[in-house]
Amino acid sequence: DAQESFVMTCDSLETQVASPCLLDGINDTCRRKCIKDVDQVPFFLKMKKNGGAATKTCDWLRTKDADKISKVCNTASDAGYPAASVVCVVTCETSCDSLPTAAVTSAPSSGPSETPRDQCRQ
Repeated sequence: DAQESFVMTCDSLETQVASPCLLDGINDTCRRKCIKDVDQVPFFLKMKKNGGAATKTCDWLRTKDADKISKVCNTASDAGYPAASVVCVVTCETSCDSLPTAAVTSAPSSGPSETPRDQCRQ
């Protein structure tokens, strides 16, 4: 009896499973396929004159020109909010290697939480 073997790639997995990025452990294996912009999470934009944080979302960032996107994507996190490069990984073309293993929550918190992902620059 000859056993058949096959190789399942991240691309072919999408044709076999309805939501492959929700499978346990798949985010590390198919990280490029499981990274996406997290539209509902605000990122840090700048400090306001009153000392509060100005925040925006990926929806807002996608409407800006390339120069503005580049500037915002290169702004560090502050005031308990993540940087745009962590939240808007597709829009910012964030490298997979620079991403944390877990995404941020919808408001400042004491730690990150897991979330599905869908693509990033290799």
